Amino acid sequence: MTDTTNGWGNSTVATAYIYERIHDILDNEDTEVLIQELSNLSSELATAFHGDTGVKIGVHLGWNNPANPPHN
Repeated sequence: MTDTTNGWGNSTVATAYIYERIHDILDNEDTEVLIQELSNLSSELATAFHGDTGVKIGVHLGWNNPANPPHN
């Protein structure tokens, strides 16, 4: 059987919404605002992933494993 989730389990995302958010964020000329908006989007996605799956995104990505630290 083919894995249609690409390893992301029950997580869902509104692709057009995310595309629009990223597009709007990249339109910011103020780098500080751009950085803050990307950080906000990242937090929103982490919250949505947890709501969809019951698993925190860092745990799913293995960031709780010292051999696989998060990317900064």
